[in-house]
Amino acid sequence: MGKDKIYNYSLLILCLIGFYFHYISLSQSDYSNGWDSYFYLYQVKSLLTDGHLVSNRISIIYPVLALIKCIVSDYVISWKILNSILCLLSIFLSYKLIYEVTKNKNSALISASICFCSPHFYYFSAQYTKNLMGFVLLLLLLIFLIRRRRIYSFVLLICNLITHKLTAVISIITFILFKINKRQKTIVKLLFILFFIFLIFIPSFIGLNEIKRQMDFISIIPSFTLLNFFNEMESSNLWKAELILAFISCLLFIVLIVYDKLYKINYLIIPSLFILLNVPFIKWDFDGFSYRFFMFSILFSPLLYGLIFYKLKSKIFAISIMFMTLFISFYSIKTYNPSIQDPDYGKFEIIVKQIEKRKLISKAKLFIVHKGFAEYIKFNTNIDAMSWLPEYQINKDSVWRITYDVPYQMIFHVVGEDDLYRLGGGYNLIKEEKWKKVIKYYKNTEYNFNNTMNPHDKRPYYLLKNK
Repeated sequence: MGKDKIYNYSLLILCLIGFYFHYISLSQSDYSNGWDSYFYLYQVKSLLTDGHLVSNRISIIYPVLALIKCIVSDYVISWKILNSILCLLSIFLSYKLIYEVTKNKNSALISASICFCSPHFYYFSAQYTKNLMGFVLLLLLLIFLIRRRRIYSFVLLICNLITHKLTAVISIITFILFKINKRQKTIVKLLFILFFIFLIFIPSFIGLNEIKRQMDFISIIPSFTLLNFFNEMESSNLWKAELILAFISCLLFIVLIVYDKLYKINYLIIPSLFILLNVPFIKWDFDGFSYRFFMFSILFSPLLYGLIFYKLKSKIFAISIMFMTLFISFYSIKTYNPSIQDPDYGKFEIIVKQIEKRKLISKAKLFIVHKGFAEYIKFNTNIDAMSWLPEYQINKDSVWRITYDVPYQMIFHVVGEDDLYRLGGGYNLIKEEKWKKVIKYYKNTEYNFNNTMNPHDKRPYYLLKNK
């Protein structure tokens, strides 16, 4: 076998099996995956049937998803295929990027192998598809920046700007750092610039009206993102090991940077972005930025492994690592568990069919219901639904509330049986005006029904349709 063919065949095997394994993982659920998938599917459904998006937020994910849907003729399958393709591309581009940096195919193969078996990728691809697409575009951007392809780099920068806010910020930082690299080569200055740009761009991408909401973004008390994650997220031992090793690999490569004087931007950019996304002075919020930053940062860990082995000369060692990751993947595939990590779409399907069967769907122009369920209703019924209170004027008789974990008898006690329907599974349907009376009645009691499962806030500025 030719000198280079063994690497090409190995990469091909990783990509194809990686695609298949990720598709199998996502196919554990008969429904779409993650909490936001039906939102994107509804946008694509609107694009294909009405010729426009419901939201005016432009993103590359919509035309790509629409194209796949036109090929396979099924929205849910197209979602699983898109995620599997993005994982395949992550494996392929991890190899290409590390080879561009190190010019070492052994280290590149190790990077692709770690990406292939990563438990984190199995979870991340199911929950954060748009982020993963941004990551793929970021890898492409890095490759073309290293190759000094200015036009391609600029095009990819624009693509990332309209794909996802987080990767847009990271791409801007990366692009600027490569442009000023001739003047700034020390690690201290590099990290200072990263941190400075980071603090400037995060609030501005959210919108001026949201800056006040983000005043608590910075914390003077440091917190370690990894420990915070372990405290709040149930994860397998394999996944925990990967997360711990990600931080260890970053520290090891920093030592190599200093010891071997690897001060070129090509070597510095990956660990710098990893450190930036885990800055300890960002207040930890499981539903906010710090959690997303941490989750995104772990995607860089396969690249860090490749950089650590930048001098590796043993082909046998690299191939051995590849076969070991093939074995590990049979366990990694179980990291994504839809019965625990996804909304209960099976229950949602039963409830929606019940609402339609009882002809209650015609009474509503808007359903207020918790996140996940709202997107599912919109996709399957074409009736508007959201996990916020409407900030616009709407006929109050056409606004209905689907409550969760609120006893039927407690609602009945306040408003009677008119416009109140038991749906099962802990859900009830009630007219929104009557729900307000229930909330007011129990306001000063031990019962607090205003929670994430029973939305009570208006949509924030950055989510408004007309913005």
